[in-house]
Amino acid sequence: MSKCDPLEEAFRIGNADRGTAGNAPSVVNISASPIEQAMLFALLECGCGLSTDPARERLATVYQQHPIPLGQWTAHADIALVRAVGRREVRIAIELDGHEFHQRTKEQVERDYSRDRALARAGWIVVRFSGSEVWRDAGACALEVAGILIDAISRIQEGR
Repeated sequence: MSKCDPLEEAFRIGNADRGTAGNAPSVVNISASPIEQAMLFALLECGCGLSTDPARERLATVYQQHPIPLGQWTAHADIALVRAVGRREVRIAIELDGHEFHQRTKEQVERDYSRDRALARAGWIVVRFSGSEVWRDAGACALEVAGILIDAISRIQEGR
């Protein structure tokens, strides 16, 4: 039995009607990896008012594999949180790094750092977790992201 089996039960993978399975969050799961599935589930279940439905009044809307235009190329955030605050927007790109695709070579690490800087120039807050952190405690990772989101919203509301 793999680590993501409980998540497969919790999500209706690919179900376009956005229905739920039991008490699971209402979501179409398009996560690219088990790490992303674990983090998505933790974000939606952490009690922080996050939702995949932009029509619901929540702390922020959660997007999976969210395209972010960056000039001549488009990045895809593993998970993105977006919240309008007056005329501004708080945008958080959550990147979840498995060792094999992000930390095995110097070139992979440099590519991720370059991408993070491009996202920051485009106004995104980049929050990066290792796969080990997510597997150890996805809930704590989700709460850390929620804290960053709340702080960013507060700074805008205070005019900073």
